[in-house]
Amino acid sequence: AVVSTQSGHYGRGKQSKINKVYPGLTCFKKGVSRIPIESIPGIQESGWTPSSVKEEEHSNVNQKHFLHIWNRLKGHNSAWPFLEPVKIEIAPDYYQYIKYPSDLQTIGEKLTQGYYKTKKMFIADVNRIFNNCRMYNDPNTEYYKYAGNLQKFFISELKEAGLYDD
Repeated sequence: AVVSTQSGHYGRGKQSKINKVYPGLTCFKKGVSRIPIESIPGIQESGWTPSSVKEEEHSNVNQKHFLHIWNRLKGHNSAWPFLEPVKIEIAPDYYQYIKYPSDLQTIGEKLTQGYYKTKKMFIADVNRIFNNCRMYNDPNTEYYKYAGNLQKFFISELKEAGLYDD
């Protein structure tokens, strides 16, 4: 395991400084199939904490909440502009301005694939819908207004599910 305490991340980009290199784990060659994460040399020095796993342990419960919230969003009267990807015929330059599009159909596909491992991932994708809308549309458009309405509803649904952090 390679550990960097300077970069603040592991697994993303180049690490600014490698402080220590640990030898690979040999216990698996001896028939061990599972070990506690915290027993991996260097894992805690890399910034890993048990709390980062707790959210994943709740992912099945979260998936049910995400699915419920997604269904509620789709049924909201302000959702119609966000139900599927923006069509080039309607907004020819949309993808020149919006590099990371999101919509409720795509989020539904990700939900069925089990993509969302944390609430932060789910919330970020849904909020991306609203942020993209506000970036592309003028504040006086109906789309901008619908984004605000649906985002308020989204926040209320997150609060009701106990998933909202102030």
